[in-house]
Amino acid sequence: LRLFGRSSKDGTYSEIKLGTQIPQVSFPIFDFEGLDDGTSAQDHVKALTDKFPTIDPDRKMKYVESITVGTIQCITRANPWFGIPSGIRVTLHLVLGGTTLGVGAFENLDHYAVCVQNIVSLITQPEQANSPALEALRGFFPVPTAQGVSRRGGC
Repeated sequence: LRLFGRSSKDGTYSEIKLGTQIPQVSFPIFDFEGLDDGTSAQDHVKALTDKFPTIDPDRKMKYVESITVGTIQCITRANPWFGIPSGIRVTLHLVLGGTTLGVGAFENLDHYAVCVQNIVSLITQPEQANSPALEALRGFFPVPTAQGVSRRGGC
């Protein structure tokens, strides 16, 4: 969410603290056209992602939580830190959540191997075959055809 601005007055960089230990930075580089009702880009993207389909573990899987999958259409916001001009249309394919481990701060990195194996097991379970979230995830990847490469799921 920190790639979207909290308000139209947001600068190109901000820093916040996670607890008292870990600084987190925000470089708002994405926005939405037509947000006139006072809704921030962060609030709008949160409302969109809240409607994405999810894959929920049907049993307790170590380090695994719900995986939310979906696509957002947005535009770039000018950011001189990265040389990004404003107004470029962008499609973001998002896979959110999936783990309780976060970004790895203060975590045993060996836990990620267990987590990734459990996520793969989760999404390859036969009962997930027709899941809307798994269909959305499949749509992110090109499919080879006799005529070249096509995209599934409208991507």
